[in-house]
Amino acid sequence: MMKKRIIPALCVLMAFLMTVATWAGDAELLTPARSGECGATEDDTVTWEVDDSGTLTISGTGEMAEEPVDKPWNPLCYEITSVVIENGVTNISAYAFRDFPLLESVTIADTVETIGNTAFEHCTSLRTLVMGNGVKVIGADAFASCYQLEDFALPESLLAIESSAFWACYALRAVQIPDNVRYIGNWLYGDCNLESIVFGRGISVIRSGVLSRCDTVRSITIPSGVRVIEDVFGESAATPVIYYAGAQTRWNALYGYGQAELTEKAERIYFESSGSDSEAMFTVSFPDVSEPSLEFGNDGNLLFDVQVTGNVLQPVHFVLTFYDEDGKFLHMLETTDKVSAETESVDIYLDDIANWMFEPSRTLKFMAFDENFAPYCAPQTLENV
Repeated sequence: MMKKRIIPALCVLMAFLMTVATWAGDAELLTPARSGECGATEDDTVTWEVDDSGTLTISGTGEMAEEPVDKPWNPLCYEITSVVIENGVTNISAYAFRDFPLLESVTIADTVETIGNTAFEHCTSLRTLVMGNGVKVIGADAFASCYQLEDFALPESLLAIESSAFWACYALRAVQIPDNVRYIGNWLYGDCNLESIVFGRGISVIRSGVLSRCDTVRSITIPSGVRVIEDVFGESAATPVIYYAGAQTRWNALYGYGQAELTEKAERIYFESSGSDSEAMFTVSFPDVSEPSLEFGNDGNLLFDVQVTGNVLQPVHFVLTFYDEDGKFLHMLETTDKVSAETESVDIYLDDIANWMFEPSRTLKFMAFDENFAPYCAPQTLENV
């Protein structure tokens, strides 16, 4: 009888131990990883690790992978309070740290050149940002809805800031865009509580909605190199003081609806220089190339023609901006081909034209810029007859 009782008891014990072991195995599977690899290719030795203090460190050399969108550290987003991108890493991938509710500080090394779209979007606790002096491009919505992000210095290396990069960053008060920046996107600081903004000297086009719904803006500094001002304010009720680094005649000659809007809204406009400099406003800034012409080809595409009278040191794209007869900005197009060295003439077709822009007998004005948005020629007229 004793032996018969022992055998069932052993079976129960073994079953219990096996169940515990299974639970332990499942628990191990459910525990999120705290480190791993995140390089774009086998040659990119980029790794990540989250320590016990809540710091996520990206280290190694090369690029972070763009895929998958759901990053391997996402399961730890309610634990991570700090992100450090170390020297050697060259980019921050899109969506990398989006919606990290407890993230408070970000440090980006000098080797990082690009910050991807929506990389830190809706990190609502982010206050402190140290951006290394190597970043060239900040992607669209990169820091949008970072409500508590405080003033920080944009690096001198920066060349472009894409649309809505700092939308709804309520805690920002003062912004100075570096002189090397050539491009700023639409709605850049929309819905912010900015008090002052200084546009760098490299900017030639101030785009739509850059200060939309920024009712608190009191001071705007605009460089004399700006050629086009679009609908800057949108729904903003601001009445700022404007500091313009050029003569009043030059200000009056600016293109785009935004120039009239700013003139109307401004409490006062200060001009840095006096006298007339409108004749020098559209001087050719790219040597050895004639003023371009633009006409419709037989196939319905636009034909863009330039004459090269000398050697072009580097191939150059051209960017065309279109306006109606009242100076309202309509559209922007980039040429599909480049002007190359020792080219006497080049015909460049512009594809994907918006049909509504070129109705029969409609008159448009266009301006040409080189690929760095440096002004290239005086406004010209295009007619589709």
